[in-house]
Amino acid sequence: MKQEVTTPKPSLFQRLFNWIAQPHVVYATAALVVGMSFIAITPPFHGPDEDAHFLRAYQLATGKLKLVTAQQPGRLGAELPSAVPDMVEQTVQDNPIRGYPSKKYNHWHTKAELKNTIDTPQERRSVWVDTTNTYVYNPVLYVPAAAAIAAVHWLGGSPLVALYAARVVSLVAIVMLFAVAVRLAPRRKWAFAAVLLVPMLLFQNAVVSVDGLSFAVTALFASYVMRLREQRTVHKGQWLLLALAAVALAIVKLPLVLAAALAFTLIRGRRHILPVISIVVVALAVFAGQCMLLNRLYPTVRLNGPSEANQQVQIDKLVHDPFEFLRVTHNTYMNQFGDGQTVGVLGVFGTADTTLPMWLYGVLLLVLGLLVCTGAEKTRPLRMWQTIGLLIIGATYFMAVNGAMYLTYTPTSFSTFYGVQGRYFLPLLIVLPLYMSPLLHISPQQEHKRNRVLIGVLLCAIAVVLFVVFQRYYLYTP
Repeated sequence: MKQEVTTPKPSLFQRLFNWIAQPHVVYATAALVVGMSFIAITPPFHGPDEDAHFLRAYQLATGKLKLVTAQQPGRLGAELPSAVPDMVEQTVQDNPIRGYPSKKYNHWHTKAELKNTIDTPQERRSVWVDTTNTYVYNPVLYVPAAAAIAAVHWLGGSPLVALYAARVVSLVAIVMLFAVAVRLAPRRKWAFAAVLLVPMLLFQNAVVSVDGLSFAVTALFASYVMRLREQRTVHKGQWLLLALAAVALAIVKLPLVLAAALAFTLIRGRRHILPVISIVVVALAVFAGQCMLLNRLYPTVRLNGPSEANQQVQIDKLVHDPFEFLRVTHNTYMNQFGDGQTVGVLGVFGTADTTLPMWLYGVLLLVLGLLVCTGAEKTRPLRMWQTIGLLIIGATYFMAVNGAMYLTYTPTSFSTFYGVQGRYFLPLLIVLPLYMSPLLHISPQQEHKRNRVLIGVLLCAIAVVLFVVFQRYYLYTP
């Protein structure tokens, strides 16, 4: 008579370790620790356009949705207690270090403003502040920050406390969405989690902005599409959930609606064509409706930017010479001028004035490349037309970003794109490990060792990034 072999029950410590060692838990833990570190060392309003985003979120926290027009034609803004813009003035304008890495931040400004609550009638007096460049963003993107600001405002905290509360709440919300995206991914979870630990993305998550939440929605949509691709059939409820995710894409940053076309990778037969097309059409319809609504609410808007920028002149140039755009693209990315955009995908911090040493960019690129290009898991192969479609989507997004900056921000005398930043292309990096099969297949044992070594190296490199940013603001700058 054979004896039954019983497997020993894992201890509580073993079960806890197994849970912590999951990719989405490792990502969430690392992203929260690094994000909190960025919040602590980054001075107020030294994130990209953070002052404008904070003022817009503060307006929404007071219950006012629509931007207010000014006496200046084409300008939009918010009416806020005078203490709020005064705080921005004290922490930023009175300590001008933007663009000057050799200058250091005077943290006494921050300490003083943390205690400066809105008490007197003079501080409560409403004043108009310019937030024109935020008009294109859906108010939903500011919900985490606005909720934190509203809570601080209700408790009687200072405007600067509201800024830090908005940073923390936004960080937690964004990281949780990214963690869900990693959890949903059917394959290549470690490569996906590693890409989400790119320092530039971690920094974006830690400041008041619309980018982090927009990129998290993109990651969720792409991850869910890949999960459905691994199933034999897609149920009605799942199609509906995917449609809602596509609608969410349509109301975040405008070019990201192109990611809705990733749903075409779900087509495996005629029965999938109609629901996929319906999802894409609904997303485009919501996107078009939002654009029409913005045009109706704010018919004449003049964005902040160089005085030499003129959208109509740029359009006329393209009509007269359609190859002008290709020449400008070549001039931008085929010489050293485009290096800032390239390394900016990995990390350019502060107000685009804090870069990393080139060896650190090399380490980050090498580690991420090894994690993305090697692996034991194979993704479901794409058909040739689907692969070509993904390349077209990526190229279209790339050209849309550059085209928007060319029309609205680039001076007419420039032969290169002006104002383009590497962080705009983070969505392309985010979806890469989900849709790219490993170029070099390794065994599961080798992949396990690779993950331990490379994730450890990546976290060490991120620690060096934090030191570089801290050094820029508080220590000697080489």
